Amino acid sequence: MEINSKKILNEYFLLFIVSLIFFVSSWAYQFYFFDDKIITKLLFSKNTEHQLYSYIKFLSSFDFNNSYNFKDTNFNNIPIPFGSLIFHSIFFMLFGDLGLVFIDFFGIYIFLIIFFLIFKDFTNKDFAIFFSIFLFTLPILLESIIGRNFIYLTQLTNDFYNLRVHRAFPSSLYLFGFILCLKELEKKDFKNSKLFLISGILLGLLLSSFYYFFFLCSLSFILLFVIKKKYNCISFIFHNYKNFIVMLISFIITCSPFIYFINTSETDILIASGVFELTIEKKKYLISYFFNKFLDLKFLILNTLILIFFIITNKYLNKSSKLLNIFLTIYISSILSPLIFFLISTRSGLIYHFSNSILLFAYLYLILSITFISNEFIWKNLSDKIYRLTAILIIILYCTIQFNNIYGTKNNYKNQIRQEFDQVTDLINKKNFSREKTLLLSFDMSFIDWSVIKDKFKNLNLVYSTLTPRTFTEIENDLIDSFYFLNLEHDQFMSFLDNRVSGKRIYNPNVQKFMYMKYTANKLNRFQDTYDYDLGIKNYVFEASPMLSKQLAIPNFEIERLSKKFKSRKNIDITEPSIIIIDKTDELYEKISINENLYCKIYSKQIYEVFIKQNLKKC
Repeated sequence: MEINSKKILNEYFLLFIVSLIFFVSSWAYQFYFFDDKIITKLLFSKNTEHQLYSYIKFLSSFDFNNSYNFKDTNFNNIPIPFGSLIFHSIFFMLFGDLGLVFIDFFGIYIFLIIFFLIFKDFTNKDFAIFFSIFLFTLPILLESIIGRNFIYLTQLTNDFYNLRVHRAFPSSLYLFGFILCLKELEKKDFKNSKLFLISGILLGLLLSSFYYFFFLCSLSFILLFVIKKKYNCISFIFHNYKNFIVMLISFIITCSPFIYFINTSETDILIASGVFELTIEKKKYLISYFFNKFLDLKFLILNTLILIFFIITNKYLNKSSKLLNIFLTIYISSILSPLIFFLISTRSGLIYHFSNSILLFAYLYLILSITFISNEFIWKNLSDKIYRLTAILIIILYCTIQFNNIYGTKNNYKNQIRQEFDQVTDLINKKNFSREKTLLLSFDMSFIDWSVIKDKFKNLNLVYSTLTPRTFTEIENDLIDSFYFLNLEHDQFMSFLDNRVSGKRIYNPNVQKFMYMKYTANKLNRFQDTYDYDLGIKNYVFEASPMLSKQLAIPNFEIERLSKKFKSRKNIDITEPSIIIIDKTDELYEKISINENLYCKIYSKQIYEVFIKQNLKKC
């Protein structure tokens, strides 16, 4: 037993060193090539929505309904995804900005540990370590070969795992951890109370971070349990009811903060996040849509291939077939999940996550099947040194790709934005503006998020949708008032929010910024289920798949309402901002006019201009 314990500790230590190498390769390059603040690195180097860092700030300071508007304080909460941000919030609370860097190490290490534990019972330890490393590096290796947006493999390059806050880290870690629990529960005949406790906690975290995975995992647990116990399910539950009660209680306790946020959240924020009512007609449409997709020739070919591998693995792989059958159960659950969800739920969000999960687990099952078959018939007699050498080569390749990716951004246009952002925030920091009295106006979301994360200003003239609990009415008012303050005209306001063709969809980034998914427009989901669009727009809307959630089109009656509202607020008193930050690449820049008698320009370069009020005496 002591020898086995030492071996396990040695393997954990080895994975610790590998995790450290991956972590350093990501962040050391950032610190070496870019001489900017940590908050700038976080906002510009990671593929994370900036508002999630603001949510981390809110959660760490228990501030859930701050509107950043001195005029209004009576708002409901923001629906914060508690499960996926709680650990980031703890690290931020303890270590500040550096905490959001340090936590990435644990995102790597826990991933490697989970998959090592999943594989170690079905193969030798060296192969389990090698394959865990391979899976972690798979997305970035694929991306370097085929690109990020190769349509048939985006589920592996974008959705399998990365260190993007919320999704995939840590929501996918909860998913993988639950798969490990399923493996152990199946192994121990569903009789381990600790595993039931951990499973309940993980399901609670999944529900409060990414409910698609929660539904998939819940269904997988039920299917695996029924397959294992067959006709003895009721009897087994009766005799082991304490374990199920423990699982239920741990689940309820874990997800209760998220349930609180959902039940106390501002309704407009839920709508902006893409939540919509599932009427009977929409349920029928979605179930029919998925059934038709399941009968598509490409999907039938994919499932035929999976069936072939199922037959082969169960015939020739006595040991690893048990693990593969668990992944197959999860894949089957991913197919059933949307159908059952649409039947029982009254609301839904982004539909495409269901289809992405189906393809993700199809790919995972095929990758694992091919790997274990190859290991059994081709690689079985390979020396462990080969696995170690291959793992080292993969680590070196990963670090090289990271270097090239980061170095490649050093001299591009985005880096110019990053440099100037850092300079502007430095300048504002040095001016020591009063948090209570200073009011910031900017259309640039990065500065808005920076202000929130660093707690710089108590009041913001403009905020984008879903950042604060401001309602659509408030955001519209603030946007219109800002236009008037910057001496922008009615036609410029309407052009700012017009319906634009972008590629194969209707999409205006300004609409997304301030309304997010309020005006989602496809066959299934539209604002007030309207048909009131111009003919050219209508063709895009009603040819769009329900998976296309980020096609945004404002109906004609809403365009007319916004037009009238703009004109009606012409004589409204506007609170003058203390600081104005203008993006010179913005479509409005040439038309903006700032009163030079009231404001002085303190910064102007390629991207940004900054103005402050004369009476602040900081010019």
